[in-house]
Amino acid sequence: MSRKQIIVAAIACFVFFVAIFVILLSPLASGLFASGNDTADDVIGLVVAILVLSATGILAVTLVIACCQLAKRLGYEQSAGLLMLIPAVNLIVFFVWAFTESPNEKKISRLKRAQKSSSTAPFSHDTV
Repeated sequence: MSRKQIIVAAIACFVFFVAIFVILLSPLASGLFASGNDTADDVIGLVVAILVLSATGILAVTLVIACCQLAKRLGYEQSAGLLMLIPAVNLIVFFVWAFTESPNEKKISRLKRAQKSSSTAPFSHDTV
């Protein structure tokens, strides 16, 4: 993992966990998880909510890192993988990556054409 990826993952995790604590510790959270006077149910509900949100955050960060690596392999800027965080844009980017010729594929086809044109040219070796 590159330094840039680690920084992006750390920032995403930080923002995610701040959002979790703001949501769960807000006055609205007391109404969301309160089911009466049973404190044990409230605690279990809070723990389950934290676990679900944490798993979702870890999955999101993992997928963003994977998309950054995919963008790099296709020949795009590595930061193009961050477009997967934007709803609706992620679908457009996914289909563009899937159905258009990537920069690396363009380079390969250009090299193959150059190799084919040089191999069909007559040899011009000097004989001794």
